[in-house]
Formats: sequence, C-alpha cells, structure tokens
Amino acid sequence: MNAFSATEYNRAVQQLRSAPNQALTRAENGSVVETVLLANTASRDPSLQTARVLQIFCHHLDSERVPVYHTGAGNGALEDLASSALLGIGNLGAQVVLDTIPGYIPILVEAWPGIYRWMRYFDTRNRDANSPISAMKRAIGQEVIALALYALTSEDEIRHLALATNGLVELIAKLWLDEDRTRITAAEGSLGLRGASCALHTTLFTADAQQLDELVKIAGGDYSVVADLAVDRLRNTLELKPPPPLFADHVFVYIDTLVTLTRCPCRLQQTILDCGAIVYVTRALNRLASLLSDGSAFRATMSCFGFICNVIEEVEEAANVRRAVRNGMLEAFVNFMPRMADLGRQNQLFLKRLIGDIIPRYLVYRSVIVLVIPAMEKIDANPVYVKQIRASPFRDAWLKTKQLAKERWQVKDTSDVLKNEQSSCDNCHARKLKSEFRKCSGCHVTLYCSKECQVTGWKTRHKRECKSRNEERTSTDRNALKKQDRIFLQHLATHEAVKNLGELRRIAKLKFPSEQLSRLGIQIDFSHYPTTYDVFRLDTYEMKTSGDARVVGKAIDGQGRHTLVQTIISSGRTNSLSTVLSAGSIWDTGDTALAVMPWTPPAGEGDGAVTLYGEESSEVD
Repeated sequence: MNAFSATEYNRAVQQLRSAPNQALTRAENGSVVETVLLANTASRDPSLQTARVLQIFCHHLDSERVPVYHTGAGNGALEDLASSALLGIGNLGAQVVLDTIPGYIPILVEAWPGIYRWMRYFDTRNRDANSPISAMKRAIGQEVIALALYALTSEDEIRHLALATNGLVELIAKLWLDEDRTRITAAEGSLGLRGASCALHTTLFTADAQQLDELVKIAGGDYSVVADLAVDRLRNTLELKPPPPLFADHVFVYIDTLVTLTRCPCRLQQTILDCGAIVYVTRALNRLASLLSDGSAFRATMSCFGFICNVIEEVEEAANVRRAVRNGMLEAFVNFMPRMADLGRQNQLFLKRLIGDIIPRYLVYRSVIVLVIPAMEKIDANPVYVKQIRASPFRDAWLKTKQLAKERWQVKDTSDVLKNEQSSCDNCHARKLKSEFRKCSGCHVTLYCSKECQVTGWKTRHKRECKSRNEERTSTDRNALKKQDRIFLQHLATHEAVKNLGELRRIAKLKFPSEQLSRLGIQIDFSHYPTTYDVFRLDTYEMKTSGDARVVGKAIDGQGRHTLVQTIISSGRTNSLSTVLSAGSIWDTGDTALAVMPWTPPAGEGDGAVTLYGEESSEVD
C-alpha cells in the first residue's frame, strides 16, 4: 500500500510548490504519491482548496473503478488512490473548509454513488480477518471511512442523499459500534478522532424512528446495548482523571451522539434517558466550566445545554428536571453566563427558554421546588456568581424564576403543615383529623367518620363507585404525579385561586354576567408562564373520567359550599389536568383573606392520582 519512497514524496512536495499545475495533472492521471500529498495537505493549504482538487478526489472514487473484492487479492494503485481520496475529502471536512470550494455540493452529489461504493468495498476488506493487509492498517482504513462520511454528511444536501442510500445505516452503525476496538487496533496510526461518533451524529441527525430502529437491529436488536454504549462513552470520559488530551473535544462528540439518538421521540430515546443520560450530560457541564476559554469546551457546553433542552420534557419530564437540577445544571448555567453574550440569537433564545420558561413551569412540582431553592441559595452564597448574574442578559429571567421558586417554597411550607391536619367524611362531609377516619376496605381511598356513615355511603352511592375508584387507583403509571407533588398541587391550586380572586371575578363577570359564581369552576393553567386564569360553567364541563364526574357532581350538588378548581400542568410535550374541590367556597372568600384556602386531601393520598387519557384526575371533597 502506498508503495513509494520518502524521496519520491519529498520530490512531489517540491513540485507542488514550484509547479503546482504539473503536480495536479500527475494526480489526475493516477499518480499515487501526488494524490496522497494532496490528501495530506489540501485541508491546510488554501491554494489547494479548489474544485479541481476536489474533482481529483472524486475521480479516483468513481463507481466504475470499484473492483470486486476477493480475500487475499490486492488491487494496488486503485485502492491506494481511492483510500487517499477518501482521506482527502475527510480532511477537508474535518477542517471545515469544504464549503470554501466553489460548486462543491454539485461535485459531491454527482460523485456520491461512487464514494459510497468505495466505502462499502473498503469496509468489506477491512473486516476480512484473512486479508493480507495488517490489522492496524485495516483499522486505520475504517477510521478513514468514518472521517469521510462525517465530512460529507455534515452538508445537508449530502446527508439527505446518504440517508436515502440502501445500506448506509448499516455501514455507520457498524463503524460506530466498533469505534473503540478500531482505535485500539489502529494504535499509533490512529487518526486521533472519534470519527465514527462524529459520522453517526451528522449522518443520522435527521433520522426517523424507523431508521433508529434499524440501527438498534444491527446492534443485535437490544435497545439497551445502543443506549448503554452511547452513555458509557461519555461517562467513561468524565471519569478519567486527570482529563485526557482533547477532553472537551471528546465530550463534545459524545454529547452530539446523544443529541442525534434522542432527537426523535421513540423507544431508543426513552432507553437512553433511562440510562441516566441527563445526569452525565449535566455533570459534563460542570466539568467543562473551568475550560470555557477553550473553543472546544464552549461548543461542548452548548451541545450539553442543547441536549438538555431537547429531552428535559420527554418521558419522565418532572424527573428529568429533578435530575438536571440535582446534578448542578443551575450552577453550570450561571458559570456559562459570561459567555452567553457570544452566542447567536437562536442559542440565546433556547437558553433563556430553559431558565425562564421550562424551569418555572415545573415549579408546580414540590419535588422540583425542594431542589431548586437550595441550588439557588448555594449560588447566591458565591459573590462571583452573584456578579455574573447581575451582568448577564439573562438576569431578569433568572431573577423572575428565583422569585417564583421562593413564592412556591412558602406555599410548600404551608402545605406541609396543613396536609395532615384534617380530611372530610365522604358521606356527611364532617371534618376531623385524618387519624380519626376509617377507610373503605375495597378501594382504600374513601374515608368515613363513622360506621353509620360508611353504611349509608355504601348504600346510597359508594357501592357503584368503589370498583371504578379501585381501577383508577391501580392504573397509576409512570407519568402519574407523585404523592407529595399531587398534594402540593392541590394546595397550590386553592392558594392561587384565592390570591387571584379579583381577576377571576372580573373574568367571570365578563364571560358569564348572569351566572351565579357558585355555578362556575376555576381553571388555572400552570403550563404557561406566567400562569393564566379562566372560569367555566360546571354544567358544561367536559368529563374524561368517573373521578371527574364525581367531583363535578359534588361541586354542583354542594350549591356553593365548594369550588371546583381545575389545574393544567406541564407533563412533557403534553399537559395534564387535575381537579380539586375546596372545602369552602373560594368565590365567597373576602378580598383581604389570606392567600391560603383549605381543601380536603384525597382520602387515600398515596393511592389516588392516576393518568387517564393524558389527564390527572384526583378526587377530593
């Protein structure tokens, strides 16, 4: 392979300097030494970044020149020219200079069929254990394929063309799966890049669920194999101490791989998140914080935030927010503030959305609040961080989120005190300490103050309700609100309703001027920030579950003794609905009342909230 002497190579170097046209002509005519020289130097020499040089590479990758592969048989100059041409294209792409070449897209589009055929040829040869070529050279050959594929599919036009090519997903999947072994085998001859990971990112960036499933199939059909590999490569890099050379570059590549594999909502995305991807990406943010003066660390940090923004509202949305905050996302955000002015408008917008929209919308979850407040207090205790916040264009968004978190913390404190104090009888509505009630042995949800009330309630209503309540209780899935989150949300709902009573009365008068307030329910939409408020007629309320029907029925039958409050909260890419029935009339509360309204917790606090048809239905009375 590349059978020429150092003397010949040095002669070619001199000729390229003194008579470049002659050197290019020799490369066009099939001289291996000149072609290798162009592959090695074109990416560093602007005078060689021309359409002619690119066409030379593409000529040697013509589909008509691809031989039939046979074990043990060599194809000499054809292979040398083609492999050098692949390396040349890869180097041009790696140095981000392909787009400086006039007309480069049409040239590459026309050449793609041949380029791809040569890639498959070399992949077959390099995987042949009986090949006379050394294992090290074959491993380097695999890196060259990956590098060229990365360079080509970084261009949108080529990526679309490549993804439509039969067998392309299989090729990139195998290169990526074997990347670690390939680097070890290539030893000192390795290109030093994570070329296959780079290529996976650029090639499959727009892949759909079917193409990602194909990737998994090639990996043996086990989603956890692909997920574990993608996450483990990042985790293993983070665990290296001291950080290896090009640490930020490697983190950048592995984060981008995760970005690509999770862009499409599908089973692979869920499996990767289940493997703790958010935890390790957030930890990467904090490892990169001290390296932000380096361009690679800056890009890697942006990639980390991009990944978090893409997936934080997927699968277990509130849990994702908790994981990110618990592992230092807010501190990393403040660390990055001094560099945010260097970002383009789009990047600034998605970072502002993270801190000024996503986090506030999840401050309806008690489990999020109890993590956000300590994290912000830690930041406030650092004078450097305080100074960075004050000087940041994100200051206002940060301070508004901080203020909201503090307000919700105060509601949490009140909720913690009140949640276990009292409940009410399902039959006579008498309020007592929860410890004084007896629980239905069937559904384990409904509470009664006495045996007499239990018998009466069973005969008059509960007998037909008990089974459905039990079915609702047992259908709780991974998206249901946690017990403490649900209890807090119900308290927050009544708190916000009383706090904004003046606005709610204004809306009621505008929308339903002739309707009694006792016939109206209140809607609080926490899925928007700032929160929005509305009212609705109880008799036109659309009921999704039997729990809805019972709660609405109680609100109507109560003739003003209770107020129904519906809440809408963010639950990933969709929203969840919950209802709470106040223990007294919110509408009759004085304007000067404390912004805390008693409500009756669900009889079985740990058992009741379920998600049905994307909606939370929690019955309280």
